[in-house]
Amino acid sequence: MATHVRMSVAPGFRHNMEQLAEDLTHRLGRAIAVDAIRNAPVDTTLLSRSIRYYPSARRVIADTEYAAAVENGSRPHLITNPWGREGVVVEHPGGPAQPYLRPAAYKRRASL
Repeated sequence: MATHVRMSVAPGFRHNMEQLAEDLTHRLGRAIAVDAIRNAPVDTTLLSRSIRYYPSARRVIADTEYAAAVENGSRPHLITNPWGREGVVVEHPGGPAQPYLRPAAYKRRASL
């Protein structure tokens, strides 16, 4: 003998769930940005000041030319025309990774 169960979802349930997911996404994005700013290595503060949460894109972005090199590390390389000085080439020794964004994203956030 088969048993049947009929379930119905309250009106507005889907909208409420979508709103909850959007609210959580925005809280999480802001929290990641704040932690990334705290974690960013400080030399000139340009990196930490460039970190922003963009709600419409749902992205946290560090907007400097060297943000990825700091996060992931870099090999030795040449920098041409640093500071806008034509004809100048600097040999950069590279550097170890100093993660700031990934640890912020991977942080356990039970309070959200």
